[in-house]
Parts: sequence; structure tokens; C-alpha cells
Amino acid sequence: MPIYITLPFLLFLNMIAVSIKHNHIHISVFRMKITNIIFDQILNLLTGTSTSSVKIIHVINHHSHNNNELDWGQTSQSGKGRLLYSFIAYTIFTPFAFFKGKSDWVRKHVNHPLVRYMRLEMYIILSIYIILCFADPIACILTVILPFIMLQGVLTSFNFLQHFECETGNEMNSSRNITGSLFNLLYFNVGYHTVHHLYPKLHWSKFPEVFDKIRNEIKKELNHQGFWSALRYVVFSKSRLN
Repeated sequence: MPIYITLPFLLFLNMIAVSIKHNHIHISVFRMKITNIIFDQILNLLTGTSTSSVKIIHVINHHSHNNNELDWGQTSQSGKGRLLYSFIAYTIFTPFAFFKGKSDWVRKHVNHPLVRYMRLEMYIILSIYIILCFADPIACILTVILPFIMLQGVLTSFNFLQHFECETGNEMNSSRNITGSLFNLLYFNVGYHTVHHLYPKLHWSKFPEVFDKIRNEIKKELNHQGFWSALRYVVFSKSRLN
């Protein structure tokens, strides 16, 4: 299969795995600890990042500071000028901001259980990827390493769409929502982002029901039918005005 077909398909599958991982770090899928640890490692291999790293960046930092000046992924750091250029810059450089923020946090919390678990997860991830690279370096680069690098840009671009020009300090209007049924079917209701920030421990299957109850309390311009309509509204329509 040509690489220009393989890469988008792998990214599509990776995003599904990321959505599962996102829900899993908030509410564990299984009741038994050992089962969740095994599931963590499976998700890590499918996404290229450790579960503990995501918890530090997403749960500890993002959910605590939700796009304010202490959020490592604050969308205002994209800079000024034409929004399309800022969006591209944010997508490329924000993974480095996440890495720096996480590294600083780890240095301050060396003995934290999450840090110890992160080391174990990284040993497992790197060991398996090294074995894969020795087995077939070209295949490993094209089907594992490159898609995971691209995945980081996709995730940061999605964070930009979810929070750009939203109100910090106002949880009801602090996020954009994608309400399309197909998008939320594929990505486990991750589109109902306002609900997720209001109730981070709520099971993802209940997001649509809660969203219907609060829909009228959210600014209409923060709700989009699909991913492409959100992208068009946030990036391209406003870029023409800059």
C-alpha cells in the first residue's frame, strides 16, 4: 500500500486509540489494577506516548488551568499575525512546550508515583520500538515512528480548535464542541468537550445526554456540527479577516 494512503489510515487508527486512552486516564476501563496496567501498555504502543505522561500534561496541567497562562498548551501562545500561520506554528511547536512543561514538573516531583510509573512505561515502549527497528528499520520508521510524530501535531491542532478564543475562567464557555454523531461515534464522544471539562470523571457514554441539558447555556458559536466546520470557522474564516 502506498505511503500516502498508509499514513492517513494509521493516523486515523491512532486517533481512535488516543480517544480511548483519553477516556481511560480519566476513568479506568477495568476494575483490577493489573488489568489496567496491561491496558496502559497496549495503548502506549498504539499511540507512542506513556499513559502517565498524558496524565501529567492533560489531567494535572490542562484540567487544572484550562487554557489560562499556566496551561502549557495555552492557545494564545500561537502568536500574532494571520491566524492560519499561528495555527500551523501552534501545531508544530506546542509539543515542545508540552515536553518542557512535563519535564519541569517531573524534576519537581521526582518521587511522585506517577513519575516512577512513567519510567517503567518508557522502558517498555522504547524496548519494543528498538526491537521493531532492528527487525525492519524502514518499516518501523514509516509505520510507527513517523505516524507518532505526526500524531502529536494532530493532537495539538485539535487542542487549538477546542479552546481558541474561548473564555478562561468560565467552564461553560471555555471549550468548543463538535456535536456530529459520526465524529463522536468514531472518537468516543470526545467532541462534547464542555461536558468533559465540567465533569471529568463522568463516563463518556453520558456526554451527549448532559450536553443536551446545558446546550442553551453555551455560546452558539462554540458548537460545531463537525471537525471540518470547526476548522473552517476557527482558522480559515478568521484568517481571511486578519
